[in-house]
Amino acid sequence: MTASPDAPPSPTDREAEFTQWADELGAAIAPYAEAHDRDGTFVSEAFDLLRSSGYLALPVPEELGGRGATIRQTAMAQRHLARWCGSTALASSMHLHVTLF
Repeated sequence: MTASPDAPPSPTDREAEFTQWADELGAAIAPYAEAHDRDGTFVSEAFDLLRSSGYLALPVPEELGGRGATIRQTAMAQRHLARWCGSTALASSMHLHVTLF
């Protein structure tokens, strides 16, 4: 049976979409990570990017303007983001877990 072109993407497609997005955002914030870790400062540039890109609405239901990510999909994206900047992933997870639950 072939999937309809209008069918929603499979979980695997969604996971790939979200992890790729997290990697793209992570690459953009990586240049700031070392200085924030060294100086003990907040990752404000990263949060500005996450906010403006819509990433912080990752688990918000689509009908409410988010991306509708599941707990698993959000965790996978966060793992990818953490590869670039652990501080950003930690801080954003504090926001995302409230939204998820």
